[in-house]
Amino acid sequence: MFVFEKSVGQLASFFPQSKINIIYIPSPLSSYNIVSSHIHFRGSMEGLMGEDVGETVVAEQKHKHLCETIRSFAELNNFSFVSTTKSLRKATMSDFVHGPIDWDHFNKRGYQALSDHLAELFLQPSGNASKESCEY
Repeated sequence: MFVFEKSVGQLASFFPQSKINIIYIPSPLSSYNIVSSHIHFRGSMEGLMGEDVGETVVAEQKHKHLCETIRSFAELNNFSFVSTTKSLRKATMSDFVHGPIDWDHFNKRGYQALSDHLAELFLQPSGNASKESCEY
């Protein structure tokens, strides 16, 4: 969070006339409706920490905490905030939006769902992002 906050602060001071919109994109894990009480996930990007198992409810709590922290930062600095969680979770109800080659990043369907949601918000006549909830 420290690096994120400092980076956005630097961006805002470098472009003082620009409006800043913060877009929260959930992790791949938080993009899907997990029906199991436990999840199996990779412990690090390089796989050095091996495989891990955790409780689904803990992953949900971590998602909400991170999203709310970023939303609070946006509000404190008068930046607009958009959480794409709900729209992405809606898209995942019928198909995967990540993989199959790289499960850490969007596939074509994922990028389409993300861009459709953002276009709907930012191409309105007002051009304003809403202050969306971090809830699923």
